[in-house]
Amino acid sequence: MKILLAVDEGRHSSYAATQTSKLALNAWADVTILGNCNEDGGKSPEATGALPPACGSLMESMQVYRQIFLKEGPPEDNPYLAQKEALEWLPVDKGAWEEFKVLRGARKNLRLRLRKGDAGQVLEEDAVEDYDLIVLGYGPHGESLPGASRDGMQKIIENARASVLLVKQDLEIHNLVVCLDNHEVPQRSLELINLIATIHGAALHLYGVTREGWIEIEVDKKLYNLHRYFASNQTQVRTSFKDHAELLPQFAGEAKPDLLVLWRGKQSILRTLFPKKWLGDLVGKSQSSVLVLR
Repeated sequence: MKILLAVDEGRHSSYAATQTSKLALNAWADVTILGNCNEDGGKSPEATGALPPACGSLMESMQVYRQIFLKEGPPEDNPYLAQKEALEWLPVDKGAWEEFKVLRGARKNLRLRLRKGDAGQVLEEDAVEDYDLIVLGYGPHGESLPGASRDGMQKIIENARASVLLVKQDLEIHNLVVCLDNHEVPQRSLELINLIATIHGAALHLYGVTREGWIEIEVDKKLYNLHRYFASNQTQVRTSFKDHAELLPQFAGEAKPDLLVLWRGKQSILRTLFPKKWLGDLVGKSQSSVLVLR
């Protein structure tokens, strides 16, 4: 798995880094921490040369986020730490070995990357690398990356090739609501949901999304199979049905799952039946974290 964590200096990014570190460590994922520097460095030769623009506070924050990953879990289980120097026997010739001091590097990549511009650079980065998941922090009052307004979030969600996780600041995940409206569900999506539920010990509620009380037979079968899949992994799970017209009012209102999971595949009725900006509205109004799967 490859994860892109987009950050700024805000507390919402610090919280997103903490949550991402738990997920990344359990998935043994390669991680890129991306900072978007929106300061005007055009007059500085460093802005387009060998050195990045002067974004000192952002760079300092990114180093702090790196440390969150390096300190997650026991050192011997952390794939982002360089391994200790050790003596190893290595072959030097046919039938001959010699003992060497060996210092091996980290087992997984944890890198910092800086891009000049607004939050739209998240899509630029996503276009360059084949990421599986993009993570962004989202504050309780809608604050996020510079330039990532509600419309900006909508743009990232709509156009990213990877799945997108919007982490609401200071929200512990105890229950997940998964909305299923088509039967084309990639295995990697199921594994990601199961991993999140396992890490947090969260209960899972599967909703089969209906249209005027109707649901496709294949979707109904998939819902049954998903229930069995998650139950077999010792996840507390229950299943029910919800009309598509009730989703936005419910999850943007009083019903607040800790994590709301949606699919945005080509066959999704959520894509075709709702206004273009409905997802941005949902993210802006709901107090839940949101995971949009591809």
